[in-house]
Amino acid sequence: MARSFLEDKDICIVAYGETKIERRSGRSAYEIAAEVAEQLYKKTKLGPSDIDGVTFTVPLSECSNPFWS
Repeated sequence: MARSFLEDKDICIVAYGETKIERRSGRSAYEIAAEVAEQLYKKTKLGPSDIDGVTFTVPLSECSNPFWS
């Protein structure tokens, strides 16, 4: 029996991305997430077809329905 729910999974974090911290930039959370994704593709030389899954957290203020946040 696995001690952790991740113990028997093949998970790999290969890079991370950051954006400039700005106040009232006028960009949506989705635009910022796209900027980070572009950084990650460049850093890792991977493309969308190489990635099995990804998670972005979008603040509730960006969504009209809490289900999507």
